[in-house]
Amino acid sequence: TGQYNSLDDIRCRYHIPENRLFAIPYCMEAAESGARGRIADFIAENYKKPSAGNKEFITALQKAYNGMMDFYSGSLSFPQASGLSFM
Repeated sequence: TGQYNSLDDIRCRYHIPENRLFAIPYCMEAAESGARGRIADFIAENYKKPSAGNKEFITALQKAYNGMMDFYSGSLSFPQASGLSFM
């Protein structure tokens, strides 16, 4: 319908628990790093001490990461079974 929705609208409409849906805002620096194939380097360099320009992006990324780890902890599903590790 071309209608924009807030996270709360999406959670309510599709009955998604709050800890299962995260929004990552656009970040020009991250987009440029991704275009150069260096997004992992960008995240590693900024994850613990983000600059003012990418703080919102990194904070949202940390929140999503923590939410995924909370969801999958204690389970042998995605992270452990696939051998993947999040930062």
